[in-house]
Amino acid sequence: MLVAFVLLIPWVNLPGLRYQMYSLLYSAISFGPPNGNGRVGTYIDWSANFGTHADLRIGGLPEDNWSVGVNLFALLIVIFLLMYSRTIGKKTNSA
Repeated sequence: MLVAFVLLIPWVNLPGLRYQMYSLLYSAISFGPPNGNGRVGTYIDWSANFGTHADLRIGGLPEDNWSVGVNLFALLIVIFLLMYSRTIGKKTNSA
């Protein structure tokens, strides 16, 4: 289960490759021409989704934004799973 959540953490959007898998909450830092009017340069994009989104695309338009991000919900679950497994390991070693 840990591997499944680790695969959900990265969020990449490049002109030739897009890999996004997230649910509930993600954060991304975008480079290049921003979406929408009134935005200039690099910006941080936050979004909350009540559902799941998966997008894997190879090839794309050269004018796409360069984005790198993190699925915060999956990262939080991975941290909790690692803390829980360490706690269980300490209890079995001390017994």
